[in-house]
Amino acid sequence: MLVPSDYPNDVDTFTVKTEGPDQTIRASHINDLQDAVVAVQTELGGNPSGSSPTVAARLAAIEAGGTGGGGGSGSVVTLDADGTLVVDGTTVEVATDAQLAAAVATLAPKAATWATGAAYVADQLVVNAGTLYRCTTAHTAGGSFAAGSFAAVTGSGGSTVTLDADGTLVVDGTTVEVATDAQLTAAISGLSGTYGPAVGSDAWLKLHAAGNLDALLVGAITRDANGAATTGGVVWPDGVTGTYTATTVSSTFPGLVDAYTVTWVGGTTKTVTQPAVTRDGTTGAVTNRPAMTVA
Repeated sequence: MLVPSDYPNDVDTFTVKTEGPDQTIRASHINDLQDAVVAVQTELGGNPSGSSPTVAARLAAIEAGGTGGGGGSGSVVTLDADGTLVVDGTTVEVATDAQLAAAVATLAPKAATWATGAAYVADQLVVNAGTLYRCTTAHTAGGSFAAGSFAAVTGSGGSTVTLDADGTLVVDGTTVEVATDAQLTAAISGLSGTYGPAVGSDAWLKLHAAGNLDALLVGAITRDANGAATTGGVVWPDGVTGTYTATTVSSTFPGLVDAYTVTWVGGTTKTVTQPAVTRDGTTGAVTNRPAMTVA
């Protein structure tokens, strides 16, 4: 009878088998061992050592804040309650304030004072002679206001509509938001995840090269006698290929890489360089990490 493995919730125990004429090897003995092996493999997943020589070496490199056999920078990345990135305890904006401001500016219909020669698109708001209009037909304004290309939105009841300095509507002296705060908040929430460094930019390359480098390594990996990854092919998140090269391997802590380069062979070839880190002489933890460069 097959006894299911207790792993990973607990460590399996087996009865000790002894030599003797009354001992019989049963199918359940083999099946129990197989079940335990499958439980371990399922818990660890495929390729648990990544580009490191062993799982233990990979975990040690992460705990030491090193690059392991060509692994990550050791940064701890989490998400706060509203989904904002937190790296090593510091909140990181995925989108800059300027990017969010530019995105919000595209959400509300634009309002402007009607002007000769201006190009108008459908649903654009304009103010003419104290009345707010919505463009119904795209056109370029001629010498006079084309009433047939606009529909009055307000003002017919005697309200006076103007625009303040930044284009916000003012009706009878009261500022009017075209989009509500709730609408803008919802829009920003939907946009923030789509922003970040432009693909292929220096900042984008540094972000990925300083993160989990194991995720970039693809195909054959060359290692030294201590298991440190010295060269290998990479595929960046945008599909562009390149090459990883370890330029300094730790002599004090065999198996760890102190400096490396990664190329991105896009429209032009770029090389991301991580200069050699400084490590604690006892634990191997990184005590100083020079800034990456891109050339």
